[in-house]
Amino acid sequence: CDWFDPRIGASSHMDDSFSGTIYRIAPKNFHPVIAKLDLSTTAGRVAALRSPAINTRYLGFRALKAQGAGAFPAVAELLKEGNKWVAARGAWLLPYLGDKGVQACVAMLGDKAATQRVLAYRALRRSGHDMLAHARRMSMDTSPQVRREIALSLRDIPAAKTTDIFVELARRCDTSDKNSLEAIGLGAANQESVIWTAIREGLSPGKPSEWSERFERLTWRLWAAASIDDLRLRAMDQSLSLQKRKFAVESIAFIDDARACRVMLELAAGQSPLKGDATAWLLRNAAGEWAKHDINRSMKEKGIYDPDAIKVVTAPVP
Repeated sequence: CDWFDPRIGASSHMDDSFSGTIYRIAPKNFHPVIAKLDLSTTAGRVAALRSPAINTRYLGFRALKAQGAGAFPAVAELLKEGNKWVAARGAWLLPYLGDKGVQACVAMLGDKAATQRVLAYRALRRSGHDMLAHARRMSMDTSPQVRREIALSLRDIPAAKTTDIFVELARRCDTSDKNSLEAIGLGAANQESVIWTAIREGLSPGKPSEWSERFERLTWRLWAAASIDDLRLRAMDQSLSLQKRKFAVESIAFIDDARACRVMLELAAGQSPLKGDATAWLLRNAAGEWAKHDINRSMKEKGIYDPDAIKVVTAPVP
């Protein structure tokens, strides 16, 4: 599709008619035929579900869902379809098709293919099925794809019910895989401190100076206020490499907490090699997450940054 406009690019709608063209590309001698829908029968509903047109297959999905357990035999046959995309449409229906449908979907959680396990987990979750027991069992799954799905699904569940699952996920997480690490962070949203504390207890990383790279990166992503004191110790520990100390500073910078601001101010006001990094993070966050903590005034009081004292000069160039 395309629209008519007096110039190339942008979308300023200089053509007041807002007109355009929809093109259809097809082989020679092709004659399109609009299939007739028959949603009064199970076979007709399955045929609609097979359609490549999303609106048509939605009608089939809705009709089969309303049919409930009576549609299970036909949908079970659809799962054997050679086209995996069509078969997946049947899997999404299973949780709505009575006890047999739910049992079939639960059985798919043990499929040898990780994509099928993810599909079944999503289908059960979307239908409102209680996923906690499945999440706990599958947190030890061999597939990072499955474990990412588990982590994301815990986002709206109270941490009191999920901390043991997060410990298992953290234990198996390849923290060099940014997607796996991010999934744990997203799943822990708004409950970071409780979950970080549970992971620390479960993984037993030792003193802050002894943290493994795995726990270091988990802490970096979880943004837990509970980790601020330990991160401060790492930042101040001269026995650690400068790179690790700077990484601790960066970890503090993403924590939206007044104590994180105070620690960063302390680092920026000192004379350590971290002074430049800490100052840069303060300036970045002053107009963002930390603006509510009035750090501009604090930076001015500590002599870190005073906009009123800056003199603007010209910089002539050839």
